[in-house]
Amino acid sequence: MVITHPQKSSRLGMPKKSKKSKKTAALESYFGPEADPEGNMRPEKAEWDSMEAFRTLRASRHVYHKGCDVSVRSSDSPENVWIAMVLSIRRRKTPLGIPLGWAQVQWYYSPRDVQALSIEGLPNDCFSSRERVLSDAIDLVPLTSFKSPVKVYKFNEEDWQPAEFDEKSYFHRYSLKDALDSPKLAPFPGQFSCICGTPYDPFPQDMDFAEAALDACRQRRGGTAPSRVELKADYMHYCPRPKCSRWFHETCLLHRTEMRHPEHTDFVGSLAVRRLAVDPDASFHHPKLARFTYEKPARGKNASVGEPSTRDVLAAALGPDRELGLPESLIAIAAMPIVRRAGQGTFSTAGNVRDVVVARRLVYQTLDVRLAELERLIRSLPESWDAASDALTYYRVWQFLGTQGMLASPRAAYWDRRVEELAVHAERPELHCPNCEGEFPVAI
Repeated sequence: MVITHPQKSSRLGMPKKSKKSKKTAALESYFGPEADPEGNMRPEKAEWDSMEAFRTLRASRHVYHKGCDVSVRSSDSPENVWIAMVLSIRRRKTPLGIPLGWAQVQWYYSPRDVQALSIEGLPNDCFSSRERVLSDAIDLVPLTSFKSPVKVYKFNEEDWQPAEFDEKSYFHRYSLKDALDSPKLAPFPGQFSCICGTPYDPFPQDMDFAEAALDACRQRRGGTAPSRVELKADYMHYCPRPKCSRWFHETCLLHRTEMRHPEHTDFVGSLAVRRLAVDPDASFHHPKLARFTYEKPARGKNASVGEPSTRDVLAAALGPDRELGLPESLIAIAAMPIVRRAGQGTFSTAGNVRDVVVARRLVYQTLDVRLAELERLIRSLPESWDAASDALTYYRVWQFLGTQGMLASPRAAYWDRRVEELAVHAERPELHCPNCEGEFPVAI
């Protein structure tokens, strides 16, 4: 038995009566009514509301559930795979009494679908080939039209722990509003990207050409800003301050600095220390490291003082009676720039942001937590439990730990391995966040 597929006019808006959209035609050619002698057509709203609902339902060899993403059969080319998110699953009986599952789905639009909408100002090269856009177009489709479950990753570029996926994965980061009327993308591609507004493509298809173009741009120097093609291969630096959380192209910031012709600025702390001082959980530098982010005075006793090492700075912040107790590899990662670069597998989407943020939090914990008080409380615990007399002591320890928000660190071997893997991305030029410069210099 062949089941008809519902008309797919919602995929590309409502077509005119005299002219069907390419999507509708492609769909009907695969699930045409002439192939369905039983007339098992799409349920109307009243019937849908009365159909039996299921959390999961099997169709062919796969089990589908609410919230999963699926690929849908169509006569479109493999490069334009149809993908939808399942919102609800219900079952009806066919005229022959055979139960058949139907699903309410929300369509993901492919780059080709979105470009066909002719949205004003939308660049032609703002999407990756396997990127999808989650629309507000909703449809009813039979489960027999599902090909298989797929995974569509949510790519939140402002998140400090973005999803890790590679060039073989589907992902989405934009939403399409009013898909059937006056379509709008939110956010608009490039709206929150750098100072140039160029959308980030984590997996460009012409990476070799882009790298050659970027090398030529770096050698050219002068007054010409980098082009979109050149920026495809560029590193991007992340400002982790909660009020910023934005990525910037390295070449854009270097070009901006070059055009301003600034005088060289000497700071109290090294670049590594100033990066380490940028707190991903606060709007200001870490209080015990903030003074190292200041500019050196032009004259006076501190004008010629050398930059202390990162470990010396941390040891001084701890005081003479405490040891740092952190592996060198963890400290090195905490002081790295937060970067990503296209064409580098999962590093293109996740970069090193998660490792750097966690490492900084562990450094701050060592600087901030009242370890002496914790050790005193632990020493006060009795060796054996006496519910009558010791409950208050244990409660005080539990309460103290709850107020500190302490983190457990991975073993030193993890940081040793990661610092070797990330070393190739560590030596980046000195840059400052252009969004935050109105408040104070933020090294990124």
